[in-house]
Amino acid sequence: MWLSVVVVVLIQALIVVVAVAVPTSPRAIWVSGSQDASTGTDPDTDVAPEPTRDWRADFDELVGGYFADNREVTGSVALRVGDQEWGYEVDRPFETASIVKVEILVRWLLARQDGGLPPDEYLLAERMMVGSDNEATNELCLIIAGRTSPGDVPGGTGACSLDGYWGSDLTTASSQLDILDEAMNSRRLTMESRQVVRELMSSVTDEQRWGVSAAALDDESVWLKNGWDDREGWLVHSIGVIDGPQQITLAILTFGSPDYYTGISHVEELAKLARQAIRPERG
Repeated sequence: MWLSVVVVVLIQALIVVVAVAVPTSPRAIWVSGSQDASTGTDPDTDVAPEPTRDWRADFDELVGGYFADNREVTGSVALRVGDQEWGYEVDRPFETASIVKVEILVRWLLARQDGGLPPDEYLLAERMMVGSDNEATNELCLIIAGRTSPGDVPGGTGACSLDGYWGSDLTTASSQLDILDEAMNSRRLTMESRQVVRELMSSVTDEQRWGVSAAALDDESVWLKNGWDDREGWLVHSIGVIDGPQQITLAILTFGSPDYYTGISHVEELAKLARQAIRPERG
């Protein structure tokens, strides 16, 4: 009896030792954008995935290199594709100039969409966006000032107080991506309101279709708004969305150009470089 008990105990101990000694099959933990695939293998194919390209390093090299070569201008560039975002100095503040008109448009739509868009106000919004008309912006600002607030739009500025003040509030490229996302994709805006945004931002006058559009391919649509002003050096900005196989949201803010046309040149080169960093076919 005693000998039988000892044998059983020894057998059980041997089973435990074997179980501990045999390793379980490893399962890889794959982090999007990781440059190191050596930590494991794909759990389904058991083949290590190829390392992903270092898009952020490319972005920094191309965009940061441009500013290093053009030190008279300072700037910020932010780009978003899906849930991936790349940027250079994305939290550097700049005065908005006329790119704030996208935010004003969204606030107006939020205030008016449930009751229908008043035709006279729609004409103001159209003049504001298509021709960047400042007087129309002043009037629309006064209309919405008491009905909406900057906090109604993610990334919003202090634009459109009761005195109609707009254009000199500070913003960042990162905030502008959030504003564009609200304008294009927010479920708080009705489908009809989002269509208004697209129609107006795709209809800017020919002389104002510069900036973000320089990064688009021939078969892609572009919705954009630009801003510019002279502040002892030119503010020249461009924000917008390129719609192709994937939606690319892009914000470029610059200051320090000696004139308007040099500012446009800087912005368009930066747009091309930002696109090239994530889409090599632009190179």
